[in-house]
Amino acid sequence: MSDRPLPRGNNDRIMFRPSPTTMAALTAYGEKQGISPSVAARRILDEAVHVGPIQRTLDLVVDRLLVLDELVRLMLSDLEAERIGEAEHYARLRAISQTEKV
Repeated sequence: MSDRPLPRGNNDRIMFRPSPTTMAALTAYGEKQGISPSVAARRILDEAVHVGPIQRTLDLVVDRLLVLDELVRLMLSDLEAERIGEAEHYARLRAISQTEKV
């Protein structure tokens, strides 16, 4: 695993939009720890990235997987949005090109 720091922004926050299931898991975990769901997500992600072998309980592993799964979903949705945007751009260029030919 790389020793490079995670990209962060907005006052060193790692931000994502959790699904209702993930939010419920983060809320439950946060309540046990006395922290907010967003802080719980950040801690879980930090531990998942920086802890070597899994040394935590099964609950923590499941929480890590939920957060990482949500992050992957977000990355894929962003990638899909980029593809759709590119397709629309090239469709507009083709339409302009065809109107110029007529």
